[in-house]
Amino acid sequence: MLLLFYRAPRLPVYLRTPLLLWAALHILYAVFSIGVDYRVGLTASMVRIVPILMVPIAYKSLKSINSLSRLSAVLGILAVLLLPAAVLVALGGPEVVPQFLRPIERFIEIGREHRSGIPTVSAIFSTNAVLSMSAMALYYLSNMSLSLDEQMGGRKHNRWLVFLFSSVALVFLSVRRGAFYMCVVGLFYYLVRVRRTSAKTRVQLILVIIVLAVGVSYLDTRGHIIGKETRGEFVLNLDLRNRVEDVFFGSFSHWLTHKPLGSYLGYGGPERVAFIGEREDRSVRIEVGAAQLAVEMGAIGAFGFLILIGTLVFRIHRRARNTRFHGAVSMLLAFQVAFSFLYYTKEASAMNGVSMAQLLFWASFGMCARLIEWSQLPQAQQLPPEQKASSLSGHQAPTHGV
Repeated sequence: MLLLFYRAPRLPVYLRTPLLLWAALHILYAVFSIGVDYRVGLTASMVRIVPILMVPIAYKSLKSINSLSRLSAVLGILAVLLLPAAVLVALGGPEVVPQFLRPIERFIEIGREHRSGIPTVSAIFSTNAVLSMSAMALYYLSNMSLSLDEQMGGRKHNRWLVFLFSSVALVFLSVRRGAFYMCVVGLFYYLVRVRRTSAKTRVQLILVIIVLAVGVSYLDTRGHIIGKETRGEFVLNLDLRNRVEDVFFGSFSHWLTHKPLGSYLGYGGPERVAFIGEREDRSVRIEVGAAQLAVEMGAIGAFGFLILIGTLVFRIHRRARNTRFHGAVSMLLAFQVAFSFLYYTKEASAMNGVSMAQLLFWASFGMCARLIEWSQLPQAQQLPPEQKASSLSGHQAPTHGV
């Protein structure tokens, strides 16, 4: 893996170096895992380390803007296809859809298919949490594609708006507040920060918000709810103080104090429970990514993750600033920050499985590097919109240093 990072074709140094260091830290603690139980070490390596390879894979496989748009379109179509099943669950409860569109059996057995009496949607994913993170990733990809379409002078706005609406609707129907809040932040970020957005697109995005609000109101009045709270009330009824003080700081500080140097990769995830059993100290749950990093890789891992994401985002932003595709890169950076924030402060499970959201998170760094290189091709600015994408694939992309 380290060799692949080092020899990945033209992978920019400003990405390769920090990712190489992060992968090396994981490999070190994976060796400790193998010493405890080889099954834990190998499983944790597959779940935590291998997905990082999506950076060079995405960078190498994306040959043109057309290929990036096709990827976003395929994932957007997936969101559109899943939305009817999600609406059926919201209207009639989880029993109205086939078993393969419901969460895993263990999730149903412990009564997690409802939250505060509200039916959750999992669709083809294992749980509603996995669906919400994946749909959030599709939402940001749709925003990125919308910005690209405007910059390239295309006429596919309506398609990306449909994908955007379907993705955010899935997030809302999954009844996961964190991912939904990140979608709202992403929308405002697009409207305020992304440059060269036409007035027509801004009006269309506002119409998407209105349609979503009408749909939420309808589901709250006609939908299947066995509790006292509606979906809108549940989303807004967040005890932020408890979430920050008890769930985040309480768990993080406990494990950072008890395991300042960490233990081994997989100790804070489902791998240990599956192959060894429950931890000795079960008084404090490991719910947030910060606590998981602290208990597995100590202070180096817990704070190293923040340094890694901060370094990558800063370096990409600095290179994308004042370039042609700055808006598209900005939306991918917003997704990286949103995903990292949810993982670190709320959803440790975001990095505990090889999910679509986790793979797209790492792949987005390779996408950013490609967009920066494509924006620096002078020939792309001299061709009409319908020829730009095909022209980009025929040029050698430059290599960037730190």
